[in-house]
Amino acid sequence: MKARDLLLAALLLVLLGLAAADALRDGGGSDTSASLAPTTTEAGRAEIPSRFPRVPARGRLVFLDDVGCRLHEVQVSTGEALEVPPLETGCELWSAAHGERIAYALPGEPAPLQPFRFLDLSFPLRPLGGFATSAGVLLSQDGLTGAWCEGPDRGFVLELGDEEPDELDACPAAFTPDGALAFIVPRGLRVGDRLVVRTRDLLVGALWGSDGSLLLRYRNRVERLVGGRVRDRVRLPARVRDRPATFAPNTCGAIFPGREGELVGFDICGGGGMVGSAQALAAAWSPDSDWIALAQEDGILIGRIGGSEQATTHWPVRARALAWLG
Repeated sequence: MKARDLLLAALLLVLLGLAAADALRDGGGSDTSASLAPTTTEAGRAEIPSRFPRVPARGRLVFLDDVGCRLHEVQVSTGEALEVPPLETGCELWSAAHGERIAYALPGEPAPLQPFRFLDLSFPLRPLGGFATSAGVLLSQDGLTGAWCEGPDRGFVLELGDEEPDELDACPAAFTPDGALAFIVPRGLRVGDRLVVRTRDLLVGALWGSDGSLLLRYRNRVERLVGGRVRDRVRLPARVRDRPATFAPNTCGAIFPGREGELVGFDICGGGGMVGSAQALAAAWSPDSDWIALAQEDGILIGRIGGSEQATTHWPVRARALAWLG
């Protein structure tokens, strides 16, 4: 296993180990600064600090709080809570590693089609359109295009900023690095009229990495391709099969939901496999894949690959969903 793969496994072990330990005690996680007094808020709203402990990483962490699933944004390097409109959501987020645009579920009763809306965090008051999806929302790597499905034979793609999406005759599975759509077919993965990957087993998902790698997900395993060849292969235990995963942008790591309230970490590069599990609600990888944030019962835990318990940071706020934007 390469040095970076060992570092990834070490980080997952540190974070998942800390989250598991925090679940067994009443105190908070490992915090690199003094406790913060929350700001005063209106009744029925979560108490959110105006400033969080700083993390020496790039980007902004977007999270949905545990009271109304309202949306918040924090500049990671300064810890400053940024101003966003008071949006109440349906407790789900979708994002790309880069760009200012995200998608969030709208509140409502569970239904076959989940209403959602796009949001540009640079211009949060500008409407980008509301739609409905049967299986989440895809965003291109630059965050400028969104795609979603209303069923296996009906999909849509939208250049964010346009008013109306283009309808597709199939459900897209992924965006390529240059923004083209890829579709799962019985023989593999199709982009346009070309079969870019031929497989023997039926795929259930795909993801192009920020480093040009391609992750192929089957029901019982994931395979990571580099230069068209399988570089890494990891088998998935039964408790995470058919569950939505949070993959690192470079496809070297993954966090899967396991049993209720459990997250399971996997080291994919080098075939390290499962490295631990813990009680947590959500996870997000930094755009450079060097950091992970975990939303646990008593706050958000953030750590760096190759870091230690002393290098982790605890934010005293409970979150239901996370997204880390570049």
